[in-house]
Amino acid sequence: MKHPGTTNHPAIKTAFDHHYLKPYDPYFRLEKSAFYDAELIWTTYAEAGARIGKFQRLRDLGGDTSEGRAVFLSDWRHNPLCKSATRGIEACWAQILDQEIITPASIANDPRMTRVYSSFDEER
Repeated sequence: MKHPGTTNHPAIKTAFDHHYLKPYDPYFRLEKSAFYDAELIWTTYAEAGARIGKFQRLRDLGGDTSEGRAVFLSDWRHNPLCKSATRGIEACWAQILDQEIITPASIANDPRMTRVYSSFDEER
């Protein structure tokens, strides 16, 4: 991930610097000790006073697929949402599907954001 640099507001750079090297969050939880990709960007802007993008439930994003299950349930017993392992994997999956996440697409589609670069040929 590239540093936001000097083209952004100083508050965004400060927030980014504060969180940049924290660990990756494989459980996609909204917390400040670990981050997944879009959450780092969302938190950086939120701490600077701009709420960008829209949180959506994984269920509403079409995550209830065999591929989704494979990704999100690979380590389900360690997922903080599923600490009560006695309830089983299906109860865990229901909680994961109801979890709200922020996606890169949601941030990119926010009308306040301006695309400054794309690595996709059709968007250059």
